[in-house]
Amino acid sequence: MIELAQNRTIVFRKGPPRLSLTVPPISKSAWLECLGAMTEIEGNVEVGPAVIALLERVAIAVGGYPDTVDDQGLLSKIPWNHRAAYAHALASACEISSDAVSRRNGEKVIRLQSFWGAPENGGTVRHKDLVHVFKVPSIQQILNFRRGFAPAQTVRTDRRERGSGTITRDPLAGRMCSAIYDEFVVRVEGYAFNGAALGNDRDLIVNAMDTYHKVIAAGMLIVG
Repeated sequence: MIELAQNRTIVFRKGPPRLSLTVPPISKSAWLECLGAMTEIEGNVEVGPAVIALLERVAIAVGGYPDTVDDQGLLSKIPWNHRAAYAHALASACEISSDAVSRRNGEKVIRLQSFWGAPENGGTVRHKDLVHVFKVPSIQQILNFRRGFAPAQTVRTDRRERGSGTITRDPLAGRMCSAIYDEFVVRVEGYAFNGAALGNDRDLIVNAMDTYHKVIAAGMLIVG
């Protein structure tokens, strides 16, 4: 289960030495700024510079790297390919399979997977079957959403085993997806806040859910 209230450690190599980077819970405003600057995230190598820039702003600790920090910041001693790997893990939420979008009891069910956190001395954990359940928008609402996104090709998801195929070229796309998520989400599975499962507590889901996961899930709600 993903614990949303705790710092998140991403491991590049289990060691020795163990190479890692730690970030705090990332705020909605930080994610929206990143998404607004993002042009593409795909595969596990080519990650948009906006996500790397986000890491450089929010990282609070690194492990296993030279401890000399210069005026260029905490990540200045980390090789670029390591930064790209950390960024990929940070923005790794994607569809879990080709049947990631389904209907159940009149609701739409979205299943994601994501790399998130690492146990002490262990590697980064890939969480599967992260479930987001939504009220089904009306056909007119879906058409309105799609018309809003289509001109800029702002949201696209793929079904590859690894990586996210999200494309965002509109600074408002992340904000729109986040708002759509907050309006239609009913309950989630696989997430906790301070040890308590989010479950069907809509207020807690809206306030605690990672914004990147909101955007990916809402994009699938619209186009799936």
